[in-house]
Amino acid sequence: MLCVKCGQDNPLDANECEKCGALLVREENDQDESLLDIESGFSYLYPERMYINPVTFNMVKTAFEYSNQKAEKDDVALAFEAVKKRFNALDQEIIPDMLETLYEYKLEDVSKEYARQMMYLLKKGSNLSKEGIGKIENFLATEEFDRLVEGVFRVQEGNDYLNLAGELIKANLQFLQEEICRRKLASRADEFQAKMKDAQEAQEAREAKFREENPDAYIQSKTAEEVMLTDDE
Repeated sequence: MLCVKCGQDNPLDANECEKCGALLVREENDQDESLLDIESGFSYLYPERMYINPVTFNMVKTAFEYSNQKAEKDDVALAFEAVKKRFNALDQEIIPDMLETLYEYKLEDVSKEYARQMMYLLKKGSNLSKEGIGKIENFLATEEFDRLVEGVFRVQEGNDYLNLAGELIKANLQFLQEEICRRKLASRADEFQAKMKDAQEAQEAREAKFREENPDAYIQSKTAEEVMLTDDE
């Protein structure tokens, strides 16, 4: 349990920092798990290491400096805007597209397990990031330092889940691309067959209407067997 205020590494069961006495924030499973499509009897993946990127690292660094009076509230707000901008780009563009594709894979037995894991990681990461952003916004409004600590932890944890999903999806990128291509070709083939069927039905309908409206003009063709029978007679 790393203290954001002073950097002290504390025991996992500690509630307060042994060095400075600050509140230590640990993961609380207080999210609505039903939103994550949790399925009983199934073990879900979770990040086993921290993923560092410049934006979230700067947020953690600025929060640490603020706790030691080496950064101002405006510095925290600036670092936070970068975090929010990065997450909004993910949440509004990349994540929805990935979830839509993964949902289609989940319907197929061959990729259902993979899709279920990736969907869980993406949704969990998104939820944690949103929660963290909300807590940091609360800090900026109230200047309650505990909200900043909680928010930074949630943002970093959400980043870890999202990056783990991205890492695994990247490893399976070729499979995803091939599957997308196969789906597009299959969809086009289905559309072509549907159009051909509609055209055939329309032609048959026109012929039936013509026969009904012009009974004398329609001469039914004989089969080869009927011609032979007529000749024998």
